[in-house]
Amino acid sequence: NEVVHATGYTTSDNFPTAGNAPQTRFGGIADAFVARIDHTIPGRGQLKFSTYWGGAGTDIAYGLAVETGGRVHITGYTYSFEFPVTSNALQSRFGGGAHDAFLASFNPALPASEAAIYSSYWGGEGVELGSALATDNNCNVHATGTTSDTRMQLQGAFQPSNNGLPDAYMATINVCQ
Repeated sequence: NEVVHATGYTTSDNFPTAGNAPQTRFGGIADAFVARIDHTIPGRGQLKFSTYWGGAGTDIAYGLAVETGGRVHITGYTYSFEFPVTSNALQSRFGGGAHDAFLASFNPALPASEAAIYSSYWGGEGVELGSALATDNNCNVHATGTTSDTRMQLQGAFQPSNNGLPDAYMATINVCQ
């Protein structure tokens, strides 16, 4: 594959954004980012899509998954009370504790105003961290991470209560609904 995707975080206010970036300005202490680099021309990469993603606090991305059709998903954690969320977010407000996990999904082929197709907090009064993602190419994102919360939103849980600090979680979320 000659297209590379990357995620992480930046503390730079002049990080390069490209393509249909939904957030072109640095938000706070540290912002998550997601980037797509095309290497179809040998020896020369071209930044096709790159965006900041975060609020005024610290937002760090750890996990990334890419669908065959080009949608890109990231997860990590946020300290931002005004983290950017979409109207279809499972959780639209910071849950409390030290930080919440987040899941954000992008379709770089859409205009900048629509490129963020899903963004949500995931957490409660404990400490949550999103660490890895997988996708089935049908808008279902499988997210894993850790939580110390004892009241997470659960459906069909194999283990319905927290048995340690922290516990792992796995969630499947359809980001296109």
